[in-house]
Amino acid sequence: MKTMRTASGTVMLVPGIFSIPSNENDWTDIGERWVDSQTSFCARKFEYFTGPIIRFFYLDRLARGLADEVAASCVPVRIVAHSNGAEVVSRAVRKYWMRCDKLVLVAPACETDFNRNGFNEALLKGRIGSIKIYASRHDSALGFWARLSRIGRPLGMGFGTLGADGPKRVDLAAESKIETVWADVEHAAFIRSPRLENILSELCK
Repeated sequence: MKTMRTASGTVMLVPGIFSIPSNENDWTDIGERWVDSQTSFCARKFEYFTGPIIRFFYLDRLARGLADEVAASCVPVRIVAHSNGAEVVSRAVRKYWMRCDKLVLVAPACETDFNRNGFNEALLKGRIGSIKIYASRHDSALGFWARLSRIGRPLGMGFGTLGADGPKRVDLAAESKIETVWADVEHAAFIRSPRLENILSELCK
């Protein structure tokens, strides 16, 4: 029987807002079952619930919690984060020096500037092995919340638009470690079958 110690590594699944931990049909639950049954990796969910407004009060706490969970792993960790989950990851990398072998950001609602989101430094110093971004210029949900939250950005309370605008100010030395995959889909379409399974399959190679 596969365990955390005998697995090739851990795949950490980090959801966005309105994700309900008790919902067995949430993408993190579906992804966990698929990884555990179809790959040599073990999956682990980083569960939380928050909304678009109150999220700002919990981001740092969530980032610290994620960084602690990753640091406690006895095997290499790969992370897939959707929407607000990307902001949690960005803060964990930037503030708590979180490490991971591979990072996949799906429709990420975090900062586009790789100097500001911490990803340039993490890639150059080897704390992150590679980053793959799944983005869409037709992501109306991300566009809506980003526009609505512009007033709060100077206070650090806005939504980022990496998933709609793509990465900016990427360090030349880090470019080879970053891949952006563009698709004409809506915000949640990336984490529905069969796209979700395809993303996880690529991550586990």
